[in-house]
Amino acid sequence: MASSQMESVILEEDIDEDYEPTEEEVIEYATWLGMDVDKERDLFWIATEGLKAPLPEHWKPCKTADGDIYYFNFSTGESVWDHPCDEYYKKLYADEKVKRDKKLADKKAGGAKETST
Repeated sequence: MASSQMESVILEEDIDEDYEPTEEEVIEYATWLGMDVDKERDLFWIATEGLKAPLPEHWKPCKTADGDIYYFNFSTGESVWDHPCDEYYKKLYADEKVKRDKKLADKKAGGAKETST
């Protein structure tokens, strides 16, 4: 029956207050966010925070008959494959990278001015 293949199981989010992601998990998520894992380790706090982020209100993880995980919002009916907070952390990374790069550029420019006078 085709309908049984489309059934999903609603999962409960199990939040471990003591969870700390492994370095491998942080590197994998940092890479997924777009970070250069060799040059942007100072921004790994974003990946760590993202890995620990709980689902927003009304969202539940669900599992397809094939075992794939997706997220469903029981208020809006929206479903997504990626964690609903992932876009927030991608934007946070992009914003923090711009701030970081500007600060580094300003520091270099300030140093260049001091040596040229």
